[in-house]
Amino acid sequence: MDGLKLFRRVAIWAIVGSLSVAAVIGITVILTGAGGELEFKVMGTTAMLGALGVLVLCDLVTFGRPLQWIGIAGLPVAVVAFFLGVVLIWAPDAYRWDGTWRSLWVSALLSVALAHAALISRFLARPHPAVRTVVLATLVTIAGYAFLGGLPIVVDDMSPGDGYLRTLWVVVILCVLGTIVSPVIGAILRERPDHATRVVVDLPPALLSRIDAAGARDEVVVAALHRAFPAPPARDEPHAGDDAAPFH
Repeated sequence: MDGLKLFRRVAIWAIVGSLSVAAVIGITVILTGAGGELEFKVMGTTAMLGALGVLVLCDLVTFGRPLQWIGIAGLPVAVVAFFLGVVLIWAPDAYRWDGTWRSLWVSALLSVALAHAALISRFLARPHPAVRTVVLATLVTIAGYAFLGGLPIVVDDMSPGDGYLRTLWVVVILCVLGTIVSPVIGAILRERPDHATRVVVDLPPALLSRIDAAGARDEVVVAALHRAFPAPPARDEPHAGDDAAPFH
């Protein structure tokens, strides 16, 4: 089994297991706890673990695809955000350090943006140019809200004005629109002829990696099949020698 595929499978099962344990702990605290500070800390940690699991699952979508660097970059950022959140929940002294809050908000914003981009980037494999255009525009808006949202956190004494906030909201609305439209038009504009037949084939991981490296899977596989099995000549085409002068 390919190492990347094995890592993704192990990571998914580990996330599912950790979320299940966190859910059991949260339910136990709710049913047996007295609603004190410890219970709130446990519930906060459970919520942070759930958010981490969702972000990691989104990042894992890109593994084995051309833009897998998005998911690879998102994993450590999500872990950093989880660690800082847990520190702020369990360490009271951490509240006094302004850098902890800034690091938490920046890492959380980046992890959400990267996970969002990981989910949307999978539609770039669709062959229709309209789908790719919408997906690329959506990725630009994701980068836009991450930049505009993170800039006031990083820059000291920056108070965003009304125009800045309006611009941020416009980018967010366009991003939401692109996120909704991308899968919809991707499902509509599949460019599959009415007489086409869907074929499911199990391919070796090494071959699948080479196909992904060459481009969109559908286009690469169809082009390879056309080269391997060229269309037969039409029956009405004259054969060699048919137009030669008759022998007397």
